[in-house]
Amino acid sequence: MCSRADFTHERIPRGRKENVYCVVSNAANVTRTAQGQHSIFDDDCGVWDTATGRTNRYPYLRQESGSFKRIFMHNKLYCTERVVEGRRTYVPYDPQPDANSVVHLVRYYTTQKDNTGYRKRVTWTVNNVTCTPHAVVEYSGTPVLSVPHGNSKASTGNPYLRTPVETLERIRSDVAAGVSCKSVYDTVVQATSEADAPRDPRVVRNAKYQTDLSKRREAKCHAATFADEVQQVCSKVVTDDFIQSVTLTHQRVPCIVMYNARQMDELKSFCFSKTAGSVWSFDKTYNLGHLYVTVSVYRNLALSRTVSDTVPTFLGPLFIHGNSDFETYAVFMGHLSARLSSCCFSELRMGSDEEASLRKAMTHCFGAASLVACTRHIKQNLLRNAHKVAIAACYFCK
Repeated sequence: MCSRADFTHERIPRGRKENVYCVVSNAANVTRTAQGQHSIFDDDCGVWDTATGRTNRYPYLRQESGSFKRIFMHNKLYCTERVVEGRRTYVPYDPQPDANSVVHLVRYYTTQKDNTGYRKRVTWTVNNVTCTPHAVVEYSGTPVLSVPHGNSKASTGNPYLRTPVETLERIRSDVAAGVSCKSVYDTVVQATSEADAPRDPRVVRNAKYQTDLSKRREAKCHAATFADEVQQVCSKVVTDDFIQSVTLTHQRVPCIVMYNARQMDELKSFCFSKTAGSVWSFDKTYNLGHLYVTVSVYRNLALSRTVSDTVPTFLGPLFIHGNSDFETYAVFMGHLSARLSSCCFSELRMGSDEEASLRKAMTHCFGAASLVACTRHIKQNLLRNAHKVAIAACYFCK
């Protein structure tokens, strides 16, 4: 295993594996282990049941003759095993052997998902300063084609193939650097072979989701207070394309304005036409935490749903705030009016519910715009207060 370098594969060969073994290089896993990561031996045999897999370690002591003697770890001490009156006892070495003279034989066992008769065993050594890092991978039994795992409901008929770890690491590195999923997928497919390429763009999107989730979890564990969270948001204004403004005002909760360049371009294209344009609507949401989120929406007139032949509604700029008075909303509206100053406000229609402070801020910052109200909110208010004006509620339900 350690002396036949010409017999070693850089990775597990592809193809059907039934009662066979191979020797592969373990150099990448040595680096991964030094960085606190798990060893990975990926192949094209579908899904392995990692939940029931296990790893065993067997220490061996290198003797002066060059042979190895099996020793045991008991109470964090290297020991010899003896059987006394039918019971195993462990006698510690005194003195304890030098760590460089001990080689740990590691074996990982697992079975194929939904096919326990097909087994995989990987054997390698650690703390080995004399042999080059290699691993022996053994397969026993008859494999079956693996279907997509997890929550996948796709019935493509194609067997599941795991994306190689080298490809996944490259994808994670690119998406962490801010490269779009489409660009990452196109680049990786062109730069790798068919066997090493991701099976579909969903692999890249999943990697981006997991990378972003890890970043959020890491940021959350360091944000012990609300002030820490605000400081983190302020630090992202320079680098994040979505966070446009963080306003700090005396004795007020900071206000955050969020949107991207695409949203602003579409607002200019679809909302500034009084007769044919979309209404730019605003509404404040509740129960999202300690702060409020005012959401704006518009209709993307360049698109149409094929089934219902309706125009889809898109999300516009967002406003996170802790107060709901005129001065707070004026921060949001003032910021937007400044960014849209090149447009004709008289061609703009802005909609909202009956929140007075929000509508006052619209009038203040978009003086020439037409304000419209949400008929659904008006009808609900009339139904709730119909008894006060002696109007039958059933009339409004027609």
